[in-house]
Amino acid sequence: MYSRDSGSQCYRLGSSMPVGTLLTGRVASAGVVIRNGTALWMAGGYNFQWEDQDTSEIIEVSNEKQSLLAESTEFVKLPRPMSYHCLEMIDDKLAILFGGEEFGHSSPIIRDSWIMDLDSPSFGWTLSPSLNIARKDHMGGSVIVIGSDQRVVIAAGGRVSSGQGGQFTNSVELLVVGLDWELGPILPMTLAMAASSTTSDKTRLFVSGGLSAITEESLAVLSFSCQQSDGGFDCAWTKHDFELMKRREYGVSFIVTSLNDLIFEGASTIAHPISMINVSSK
Repeated sequence: MYSRDSGSQCYRLGSSMPVGTLLTGRVASAGVVIRNGTALWMAGGYNFQWEDQDTSEIIEVSNEKQSLLAESTEFVKLPRPMSYHCLEMIDDKLAILFGGEEFGHSSPIIRDSWIMDLDSPSFGWTLSPSLNIARKDHMGGSVIVIGSDQRVVIAAGGRVSSGQGGQFTNSVELLVVGLDWELGPILPMTLAMAASSTTSDKTRLFVSGGLSAITEESLAVLSFSCQQSDGGFDCAWTKHDFELMKRREYGVSFIVTSLNDLIFEGASTIAHPISMINVSSK
């Protein structure tokens, strides 16, 4: 989850009023839903002083008097300060952190990845195999291979150099826990700063919006899935006929299962309202 300002307030869909406050403002942080959808874990990002953070926090959502209230508490520290990274859940308990950079520093873009067991957070992060290509502003996710229970982590696109603009990539890497990152099917275009979300059955990753070059915003909606095969599994990207109504970079997206809709909420030079696309038959 990204923010274009150093805001620390929490909002819920359908309301313009904040329902809670983060412990610290976070820009270019990463977030993932945990605890069976009852909490949001926010990690890293830079603060009001333009300093990268190695802190994280969990926002618990409670329902008091039929109003959603968010309460935030400190959680495990990251292995290093970072921004523009990805944090994803491989399954219900294993989290993976990969890529990013230390904002405003001369250090290179991060290739490292780490895994943590949320059942034993006191043991901290375990260094995992490094990405083949250091990247930031990339898209991430974890899908189940159709026809099996195998989980595959995706690191897609992003920028592979620092500085103003940076070099965009369409490269994709895939990880099966216990093995190394391997190059996967490339994106149909170079792409960074796009929104990503996984369907409720965990078999498809949707990627939407973003930038295909520093001055070219994308309307495209892509999806990624893997199918079991005799040799293991085959993966592919689909570029859908439907597109976003508004161009969005650093937007967020999520699936509303009761509506079977894919929701996009975007940020750009001027913030755009929410868009909805029904994906049940697409």
